[in-house]
Amino acid sequence: MGPMGGYRSYPVVMRGLMRAFEHHGIEVVCADVTGLYSNLSSSDVRELSLGRNPGLEVDAIFAMKPSSQMVQIDLPLIGMHVGDVSEIPEDWKIAIRAERAAVAPSTWMADVIRREVGEGCPEVVVANHGVEQEYLDAEPGAQTLPPAFSFLHFCSAGVYPERKGTPQALSAFQSLAMENRKVSLTLVVSEKRRALKRLLGALDRRVRDRVHVHVSPGGFSPAAMIEVYRRHHVLLAPSRAEGFGIQPLEARALGIPVIKTRATGFMDHDDTDGVYVVSTGPFEPAWGGMGEAPSLDEKDVYGAMRTVIETYDDIAGAARDAAGAMERWSWESTTESLADRLKEGTWTR
Repeated sequence: MGPMGGYRSYPVVMRGLMRAFEHHGIEVVCADVTGLYSNLSSSDVRELSLGRNPGLEVDAIFAMKPSSQMVQIDLPLIGMHVGDVSEIPEDWKIAIRAERAAVAPSTWMADVIRREVGEGCPEVVVANHGVEQEYLDAEPGAQTLPPAFSFLHFCSAGVYPERKGTPQALSAFQSLAMENRKVSLTLVVSEKRRALKRLLGALDRRVRDRVHVHVSPGGFSPAAMIEVYRRHHVLLAPSRAEGFGIQPLEARALGIPVIKTRATGFMDHDDTDGVYVVSTGPFEPAWGGMGEAPSLDEKDVYGAMRTVIETYDDIAGAARDAAGAMERWSWESTTESLADRLKEGTWTR
């Protein structure tokens, strides 16, 4: 079977899938264009992206977000579709109807696929995104914390910061920082897009020096990412839309408290000790004119941040104690049912 990726924000997903397939004894050839597992030549990758089979001796193609062009290849197609709002593009629907099976990273996304594709939708299987073993093997709570109470927030790699709740996170932090000088916020982003620059420019000058932007175009290795987490007290993830949401699971595996919602893909998370859940409101029109997403009130985010500061010793202790239970979110565990279906061979030749 040959998986093929092509979306820059998924190197962690591709790496996790490849390791999990190897663990389950499934031989794979990957044409991921990020280069992490580029076992195929660049010409083969190009041929596949154009919907042509370059003579690959594989049983099926496992593709990340396949385009409608790929339905033309003469191999069974299995697509993983990672969406975060209540509608999916038309070219996705074309590709999905031509697939042998569709894989979704959350039960929420699986329901969206079934509803949106309608007649002709193939079997949809849920394979949750997992946590890489490096996080599970790390010592929980081994942090090197700064004097200021520090929040860590991951911004969207796309053009819409609303997805990750970044406008609400920044506004809530500003309110908090105006009354508490010993707080800081780190934003991790692949690039400073115009929308994010506009949000940062709107911050009060008295708090701007406590908002730090870490631009990482190529992403982080697990070891480097673990060090980033360990320099912060809390992960702030008030997302309004998630394909699944890996960062809260990574933080929890490290014994670091998390502030998050239960929106869209987050609904599969088992939010227990060490997690403070921010409520979201009714669904409303989403950014970019595509579908709907739950609303989010910055006052609720502010309240969560303040509560976690006031109760930090208790919530941090609970997070450390709960870290050992995160093994169930390893890639090997979350892909087990998918691996079993692939071994049955019903989706391949």
